[in-house]
Amino acid sequence: MGRYLSYHENKFIKRYLESAVKPYSILDIACGIGYFTLPLHNKGFQIIGLDLNSEALSVLQQKSKDIPLSVANAEHLPFANGKFNCILAIQCFEFLDYSMFLQECNRVLSDNGLLIFDFLNQRSYKWLLKQIVGRTEYLQNPSADFSYLEVFESITRYGFVIDGVAGYNWQPFTRTSNSVFVGITALIEDVLQLERRYHISPKILVAARKKNSL
Repeated sequence: MGRYLSYHENKFIKRYLESAVKPYSILDIACGIGYFTLPLHNKGFQIIGLDLNSEALSVLQQKSKDIPLSVANAEHLPFANGKFNCILAIQCFEFLDYSMFLQECNRVLSDNGLLIFDFLNQRSYKWLLKQIVGRTEYLQNPSADFSYLEVFESITRYGFVIDGVAGYNWQPFTRTSNSVFVGITALIEDVLQLERRYHISPKILVAARKKNSL
């Protein structure tokens, strides 16, 4: 299941970065051990990895000592205004204060800079099931309890224009699942082109651009 999720995340990121003209600076928020950071660095991007978990960053540092790393909170980014062309924030939106996160992303992005992130969609069957069985306790942060319309409105309110959207994570499995049915359900998802039905997708990927300053 982890490979399925990563496939869709990488596919979406590649769609927006494959035509980027280098040098191109990227901030990878919640980078962990560098699943996105390291490959993008190897492709010639100027990338900085940021995470609160210093142990994960130590693992990434062992893989490559050339990647600048920062132990910091995404709600208080330790960077100058307009420093980055792009920010990646995968698998972390629901744990952040969305207003502080979006404000900080807007601040450190250059004009027309790109923000790529994903979020949980309240309007999905998975969210309904979690409510029925009482498994939403770990998602008490308001950022984890939004519909896609509420997230889209927030993106616009904090100075971004949405470039593209894709739905994913339809399978009824956790990220660590090794079920034999993952591949079958992933194939069904592709055939039905469910990524286009983002409004009812359990997770949604968004690419948004910062509006140019006046």
